[in-house]
Amino acid sequence: MKKQISIFLDRDGIINQQIENDYVKSIPEFVFRPDFLSEIQYLSKSSNFIIVVTNQQGIGKKRMTQEALQKIHDYMVSETIAAGGRIDAVYHCPHLIDQNCNCRKPKTGMIEQAILDFPTLKQDILIMIGDSPGDIEAAKSAGLISVGMIKYKNDNRFQDINPDYIIESLAQLRTEVLPAILNN
Repeated sequence: MKKQISIFLDRDGIINQQIENDYVKSIPEFVFRPDFLSEIQYLSKSSNFIIVVTNQQGIGKKRMTQEALQKIHDYMVSETIAAGGRIDAVYHCPHLIDQNCNCRKPKTGMIEQAILDFPTLKQDILIMIGDSPGDIEAAKSAGLISVGMIKYKNDNRFQDINPDYIIESLAQLRTEVLPAILNN
């Protein structure tokens, strides 16, 4: 039986443009990364599940509300569907860093909850794509294949954490990383 993959995606910096030193607090501030909507079509066809896991401490800081975040995520999912892709679930952590919750990456609570909610994930090859060391640490702690996305050639944010793969685009994930994983 052929192994299936399921993909966990961080949100800011992977799906949408990250706002430096701020949070995406409304739909107009949510701008898809240029490659996301085209690549999600392929990822949707080649994956059992696509799950977003995102830290959103802007809620804990009272910079935005749960309702505003839900509207942003509804928009993200509907635009993804309109582009021929899908997102099966979105998990977020609203807590502040110092609250020491179990869900905030680099802890694994959101990933663990997804596996409880979708038990067939246990049968899949699980991959996590993120753009921060915390994303990679969460992936490694949960036993997922870790893929770090860098923003420019000399980006060394993953130097100490050593993800399984480093990519510069989701196209590189599709053309290089997924074939390598599936052929192992």
